[in-house]
Amino acid sequence: MDEGTGTTWIGAAVRSARLQRGLSLEVVAGLAEHTKSWLSKVERGLLPLERRSDIAALAAALQVSPVDLTGRPFLAEQRPPGVLEAAVVQVRRALQDVPDPAGADEPDRLVVEVEAMQPVRLSLDLAGLGEALPGLLTRLRATLAAARRAEDRTRLLRAYFWAASYAWDLLKETGHLDLAWIAALHAREAAESLDDPVWLAAAEFGRAHALVPTGAARAALAYASAGADLASTAAGPDATGAHGALQLAAAYAAAIAGMTEEATDRIAAAEQLAGSDTGRAFTRGFAFGMPNVGLHRMQVAIESGQPQQVLAAARAMPGEALPTPERRATYWVDLGRAHAMMRRDEDSLRMFRRAEQIAAARVRLHPMAREAVAGMLARRQRAAVGRDLRGLAYRMGLPH
Repeated sequence: MDEGTGTTWIGAAVRSARLQRGLSLEVVAGLAEHTKSWLSKVERGLLPLERRSDIAALAAALQVSPVDLTGRPFLAEQRPPGVLEAAVVQVRRALQDVPDPAGADEPDRLVVEVEAMQPVRLSLDLAGLGEALPGLLTRLRATLAAARRAEDRTRLLRAYFWAASYAWDLLKETGHLDLAWIAALHAREAAESLDDPVWLAAAEFGRAHALVPTGAARAALAYASAGADLASTAAGPDATGAHGALQLAAAYAAAIAGMTEEATDRIAAAEQLAGSDTGRAFTRGFAFGMPNVGLHRMQVAIESGQPQQVLAAARAMPGEALPTPERRATYWVDLGRAHAMMRRDEDSLRMFRRAEQIAAARVRLHPMAREAVAGMLARRQRAAVGRDLRGLAYRMGLPH
């Protein structure tokens, strides 16, 4: 919330960008396919932006990046301050430098280190990722450059694929979207060298998710759809898991793009895969199965502006059924967003705090959760803001 005006952060950013462009409310609203009254309420903080599709539409109308409207995430958990931003600089260097074979390490050691990173990623421990990834990426690239045995090279390519994927997670969550795309391309290059349809499909999953926060939902849908088609050509639980996960990624992108019918069809296709004998697997880093289908049904509903359907989907699938902390936290964030859409502020706050207890970064860095909390603050008199809401706003770096 912009102190003294009651304007949410995104509303203030929209107004600033519009004035800088010299555009009227009417022109920008028309380009975003909304009314002048709607945009005026957004800018004044009377109407928080609750769907990614609206942010993407406004960013396109204003010719800015969605990050210019949502702001770079406030990294309150950094101890000492700035440690993650320093890690981003080091990850950038690790991705861009020419690998030096003299820095090669033992392949066995590197594979073990990458495997140890999976629970760090699944708990959304950004500090842990930031600490380990720069050196790990550098040593993996150097060892790949020096590898001569085909067996070692295959194992190292698989390890590098996952290390690059963890890098795009870190970069995406911290708002460095261009770098996240570069990391996703590194994973894609590793998959191309492996020449395996499942790994190539997994790379499309990464590229799709790297694009969603940039507002390029249709491009994300194209990558996820291509990956799903590719995975469908292979057999076995890994292929089925990748196919199902990509159907869910496609459904999410389609919902953000306003293609609700396609999103629903993709969810149905994923549900069928999850119900098959080979589809119930937590495989190759994909949280795929019936619980994750239920979570994506919630996400499609919320991005389609249907909060009641979010609540119905949540009742059919308890959050505890999800296999990873990050997914469980996402469940509670989406419930919190749904309650905020219905102006049930106390319920929304309770959901957000539950998500924070599971994986703090998921709620504190989520642009739509931050906007929902800013909207709650804007709806209340400053003297009436409760301790719990004020505390969450503080941890998100929002004026309170």
